[in-house]
Amino acid sequence: MNMIQTLLTSFRLSLAYGINTFIYRLKKLPVLKKLISADWYKNRALKNGVTVCVLLFDFVAIFLKKFLYLGILAALPARYLPGDVSANYVHIVLLFALTGAVMNTQLFDASKEKYYSVVLMRMDPRQFALSDYAFYLAALFASMLPASLVIGWLAGASVLVCLLLPVLTVAAKVTLAGIYLKHYEKTGKLLAGSSNTKLIWIMILLSLLLGYGLPAFSVTLPGFMAAVFTLLFLTTAAVSVPSLLRSSSYRKIYKGILTLNNILFHAQETVTNLQQQNSLSRLTLDVTSNQSGYDYLNDLFVKRHRKLLTVSARRLFVILACLMAMSIVLVLVLPDAAAPVNEIMMNLLPYFVFIMYLINRGSVITQAMFFNCDHSMLAYRFYRQPQAVLSLFRSRLKVLIRINLLPASVLAFGFPILLAASGGTDQWINYLLLPVSIFAMSVFFSVHHLVLYYLLQPYDIHMEQKSHTYALANLATYIVCYLFIQLRMPTLLFASLTIVFCIVYIALALYLVYRYAPRTFRLK
Repeated sequence: MNMIQTLLTSFRLSLAYGINTFIYRLKKLPVLKKLISADWYKNRALKNGVTVCVLLFDFVAIFLKKFLYLGILAALPARYLPGDVSANYVHIVLLFALTGAVMNTQLFDASKEKYYSVVLMRMDPRQFALSDYAFYLAALFASMLPASLVIGWLAGASVLVCLLLPVLTVAAKVTLAGIYLKHYEKTGKLLAGSSNTKLIWIMILLSLLLGYGLPAFSVTLPGFMAAVFTLLFLTTAAVSVPSLLRSSSYRKIYKGILTLNNILFHAQETVTNLQQQNSLSRLTLDVTSNQSGYDYLNDLFVKRHRKLLTVSARRLFVILACLMAMSIVLVLVLPDAAAPVNEIMMNLLPYFVFIMYLINRGSVITQAMFFNCDHSMLAYRFYRQPQAVLSLFRSRLKVLIRINLLPASVLAFGFPILLAASGGTDQWINYLLLPVSIFAMSVFFSVHHLVLYYLLQPYDIHMEQKSHTYALANLATYIVCYLFIQLRMPTLLFASLTIVFCIVYIALALYLVYRYAPRTFRLK
């Protein structure tokens, strides 16, 4: 009964936080901020209406995520890979279910809801952890089941496999949660969450290579492995449940992960890399520069934070290089795969707009710039002078472009090789336009993210993102880039239009920065 009461209390707290956040965000929108007053927070009728909206949005989002996850990451690639579609689909979802258990257990992840409940409201950590985790697993199963049945049916998988997938997903997560807890109790080190970054990246790389690579060579896990994996993890989960229920380590674990800094940076990429106090060990202090003025300041910052700024770009470079090499080998070893790949290369260049958006590190790097430099320096008047703002902008843009060109270079040079290996093209200019358009996209997104940062400066003095205009601009960028997936256009035409658009946009964006950034780039 206590666990049920704890769950209901935490649910009401989470709902109240969601409602107030929704009203707060509406109040910050340029058009509505003058129409919405503080009285909205205490108006019961309005809050009841907002409650319905928040609950409906959360309900739809939970189910939509699973449909998109299975559809985009499993069913869609299964159709393009050689061999039987249903066998490819089952192979991919089984491997991804195991990878997901390692990457995300939820039980040991920091969140604002956990911080408010355990730290501020002083709920019992064990009761809260278990009740919250039980609700998470129930919601996961309920949302995964219809998605598995519908997407699996479309992919041609058997009903039994579709029914076993949600069970396997839940059992695997319980098993890994028990393993992480036992490891913590023995060593005092938590393998889950942001401290597990290396293992997560290894699992991502392995799941991509095995999930998509093996079917490319017509090698897939047999369908009966779904039952074998499910039975195995149900057994291990049954062993893990008693230790999860009896453990007294939750208070100590939550005391370590539910710190104010972890909560401030929650859901940001590589949390420990962005925290000032934790980034000192990653600094390279014995560096010099032959630059002068603000170029000297920026050069020192980049050299001292080189690992912090380039780590994700270098990881992407390695992953993309492996995938590109595997694709080239695929079309050389399997001639039947060459024709579909060649068709994709010649007609699906718009799809790469979304890919370039995903691999561009502009948003993360500007965030690191604020947390590790601008947050402190903007307090000084000289740093806000137009000359300083514009000089640093020029220097930072060069750095950002260089960093983003690293992973982009793999695609820019790899795709022409892949095009030639898969059958080539009669229009030789495609070999030139393909890499140029990819480089143009990389520069475009670098400029776009840095311009948004300087014109909107989304972070406040407490290092929290408060600009809803910035959030809406990023959301609009994501939606537009995602819509390009549906566009089909010859490479020659789309590449030419892309290059022209990027040149025009970059010129306009730079003009806006030089005109307005000295007034907008400030500490809020």
